[in-house]
Amino acid sequence: MKKMGLPLSLIVLLLALSVSGIDKGYSNVDKIKVPKDVSMIKVTGLTIYSETKNRLSERKIVFEQIEEIEVLLKAIEDSTPYSGPTTSEGETHNLIITYTDTTSETIHLWLYPDRNSGRIQRKNYEGPIQILSKDDVQNIARILAKKNS
Repeated sequence: MKKMGLPLSLIVLLLALSVSGIDKGYSNVDKIKVPKDVSMIKVTGLTIYSETKNRLSERKIVFEQIEEIEVLLKAIEDSTPYSGPTTSEGETHNLIITYTDTTSETIHLWLYPDRNSGRIQRKNYEGPIQILSKDDVQNIARILAKKNS
């Protein structure tokens, strides 16, 4: 019976580590967190057709209202770490978050409202991939559409 105790203990330990995310190379400490002192969020990656230039051009949407910023911050805060397979396509948008001390950081955003899916990851694809909730995907799509019109 003692001979089975050690292997069984190792199996239980490995299962516990697997469930907790430790074996995935990240922890909740690595999760993208944004301080509450955000002054502005720019969303890039939107393209519109410019009749004057007769081509597609990139457009930036700037969020400076607290209510709008909170929608984006809530989505980041409520996202969950993910370690499974993902598509290799590039991000659909970038969130450029500017803090009140004038520093900024960029978070990549993949947003697919028609599929109710979205994910985020730090600039340069560092750190864990985080999945957005279906509600947050729709809320982000809604405020982007509102500002884009």
